[in-house]
Amino acid sequence: GLKSLKSCSTRLDVLWECFYMMASYLPDLYRTGTADIEAEYKKKTAWDLKRGEGKMTRKNSKQMTQRIDEYKGREISIEPHVANGNTDFVRVYFAYDEETGKIIIGHVGKHLDNYSTRKV
Repeated sequence: GLKSLKSCSTRLDVLWECFYMMASYLPDLYRTGTADIEAEYKKKTAWDLKRGEGKMTRKNSKQMTQRIDEYKGREISIEPHVANGNTDFVRVYFAYDEETGKIIIGHVGKHLDNYSTRKV
């Protein structure tokens, strides 16, 4: 996550709001096993949450490799992401680590490559 921050052009106040909302709400939503976590997060924060990528992106191993990170020597999937696509566009890809109960940020900034962003 730290490497991607260097090239992130999102305003700091927007990033701070995003990180604050993630830290304030996501761990509890994951811990309690909230059934519709996306809707509940949107209701609490007004930010979008996607638990995973679309079917076509999932079929592309090169694109899915971008969503693999490492935390404490373990491979983690940073497929879930929080987004704000208004004037200050940002995506924060993360994993919920059940062992520690922490949100692990893997990428901050623009959308990772997906089926919609592939070259035509």
